[in-house]
Amino acid sequence: MTDSTETTDSIVWISAQPSPPNVRDAAADRWELRGLTPSDLTEKVLARPVAAVVDGQCETLPEVLRVARSAGLVTILLGATNDHVGPQLIRAAADVSSEQLAGMLHSAISLAPVLRGLHADASRATHSADELDEEMRIASKLQQDFLPRRLPALGDVRFAVLYRPASWVSGDIYDVARLDEQHIGFYVADAVGHGMPAALLTMFIKEAMQTKRISGHSYELIPPHETLAALNADLCSQRLSMCEFCTAIYAILNCQTGRMTISRAGHPAPIVRDASGETDRIELPGPLLGVMDDATYESHHAELERGQRMILYSDGLEDAVCGKGATNLQSLLDLLGPLGELSRQELIMGLSDRLEALDCEDDVTLLLVERE
Repeated sequence: MTDSTETTDSIVWISAQPSPPNVRDAAADRWELRGLTPSDLTEKVLARPVAAVVDGQCETLPEVLRVARSAGLVTILLGATNDHVGPQLIRAAADVSSEQLAGMLHSAISLAPVLRGLHADASRATHSADELDEEMRIASKLQQDFLPRRLPALGDVRFAVLYRPASWVSGDIYDVARLDEQHIGFYVADAVGHGMPAALLTMFIKEAMQTKRISGHSYELIPPHETLAALNADLCSQRLSMCEFCTAIYAILNCQTGRMTISRAGHPAPIVRDASGETDRIELPGPLLGVMDDATYESHHAELERGQRMILYSDGLEDAVCGKGATNLQSLLDLLGPLGELSRQELIMGLSDRLEALDCEDDVTLLLVERE
């Protein structure tokens, strides 16, 4: 209680009924007593009172308590007849004596500044969470801008992709780019970890991938093993603490002949499926990126025949199908096999539907290349 009438502590009685004698007597000569019906109740109206006594028979009791709590107002609940009333601080019988009620109100008033402070902190936390959510939305949009807007087609070579971040941003990245009139280069890379650090590393990978050497009016396509070696050197030179390494697989395909040059850095081996349904993996050696400064990589040649499809994917697909950290080629083939007769887009949609039913805790990327 204060001397200033402008800031006099007040108690509010919230009910459709007039305040009962014990409430009036408890407030008499101590606090200003105001009455509000539930329909009049807003957080703004409750900004001035320091405590409230709530009729436990209110039809809209959960909402009344929610508004009072949101206003940072300590409440005393009288005579509630059920337990489904939401949180409240003090609960009392409807016929509690005025002396006991006055004691409760004194306690409520002493708690009011603490509760209001907690309410303010919660409001700031909510605001901060909203800001973080918006920042993650922007980061997600920025990362999407690093992905190809459309997949190129050259000769009889076509592409399709499934890209499923585990959260707002992904630790996976892929690219498909036409290198000249005959060649297309494509890769999938997977940064260790999740969230923003891994996502930032994918953007670094995108910018650091070197696919051509240009000299004057001529150019040379950089072999995949040299591309990965240069990327590894760039990653090691950064001395990153949050994302120490990543995996990648990069290939250059001659779309006229089907001859493919491919190099791998610790990434899952690609799967090749022919028109008859037979499947195989292209097993390639190659250490992780960003671990050893002097790591070396190898380029291998393979043929992508007409009617064949090759699938490059991140280990999130293995985790979803086989279990975290497990690898089981047959499980992957069992998942992909029934989808093999579908068109590219139908395959991607069917795989996406199946992944919805699995527990995908990691980012999943699948890049499909096909010679029609």
